[in-house]
Amino acid sequence: MSTGRKPLQCITLQSKDKDNTDPRRELLFADDSTLVAHTPEQMQRVLDAFSSASKRFGLQINIKKTEVLFQPSSTHVVEEDILVDGMALNRVADFTYLGSTISDDARIDPEITKRMAKASSAFGRLRTRLWNNHHVSIRVKCKIYRAILPVGERKIGLPRLRYKDTIKRNLKKREINIKTWTTLACQRAKWRSAVK
Repeated sequence: MSTGRKPLQCITLQSKDKDNTDPRRELLFADDSTLVAHTPEQMQRVLDAFSSASKRFGLQINIKKTEVLFQPSSTHVVEEDILVDGMALNRVADFTYLGSTISDDARIDPEITKRMAKASSAFGRLRTRLWNNHHVSIRVKCKIYRAILPVGERKIGLPRLRYKDTIKRNLKKREINIKTWTTLACQRAKWRSAVK
């Protein structure tokens, strides 16, 4: 449904309800729409309002392409059917919207795995074009590498310290024995007096 709006413009749907305390949101991008509500009842009201607004412009919601994703909360665990013109919408466990995957359990592990795979693939494609190309100088390769992967700055000449080395250095400053500090740490009163 194209309305001449900018991509991803957020609009409040004005639907009449008894308490009128919870505004519903609609995210529009090109011909895709995402409707968000806190309860199945609110979702049904929002979808009914969206359907009637679409019909006023001569548009119809495609039931085959429209999906419902429930993210259960402590108050609403039962998934109810959401209807458009008397037909139930298909329930899904996850779906992709504008390149991001949203799941019913609200976990982002699959999304992170997918993004890491895409980054690895893009970095791997640079192997033949850039990394193994003898016509590109090392200076340019280093600049591209730093642009892709931010590298922390450190003073020239000093080796990078591991976390373990930093802990050891701090323990030595406090004159705490490096080999027995774990047993000392288990005794809270002694540990507190040693680190003060």
